[in-house]
Amino acid sequence: MRQVGPVADEIDRAQSSLVFTNTRSQAKTWYRALLERKPEWAGLIALHHGSLDKEVRDWVELGLKNGQLKAVVSTSSLDLGVDFLPVDRVFQIGSPKGVARLMQRAGGSGHAPGRVSRVTIVLTHALELVEAAAVRWAIGKDRRRSRHAAQTARRARATLVTVADRRWLHAR
Repeated sequence: MRQVGPVADEIDRAQSSLVFTNTRSQAKTWYRALLERKPEWAGLIALHHGSLDKEVRDWVELGLKNGQLKAVVSTSSLDLGVDFLPVDRVFQIGSPKGVARLMQRAGGSGHAPGRVSRVTIVLTHALELVEAAAVRWAIGKDRRRSRHAAQTARRARATLVTVADRRWLHAR
């Protein structure tokens, strides 16, 4: 979890962030790791996944929408149909599992005229570097599978920044 530090630093610089993971256990792990890194964020960051009570999920969504939360760590439970104006950064932990999915998640930020959606892929192992590069290439070429969600997200421009452990990038 060496990436927690750089991700926490970027969350600190943002007004509000979404941190997407691919599994509930990964979401819980990242939520705990961020709180360990920044204990002062207690009450300012939240966890969101489909197994939480609806009232808890609604509270988290309202807190994010009203700008009361610094960050929300989530599974795909916040993927579709949820736009939060204060969110200006989105992080994808691990593989995005497809271009359309990443574009939909990127669309969760920058919801205002003239604002750009920004998503950062945070690698969890070296093989994801290849996938991240392919996703970035595909977005640049506008090559993705057709999906209704992707059509909506198409209006959002995504800037992909890949966070990687330097040892992976400079392997001998």
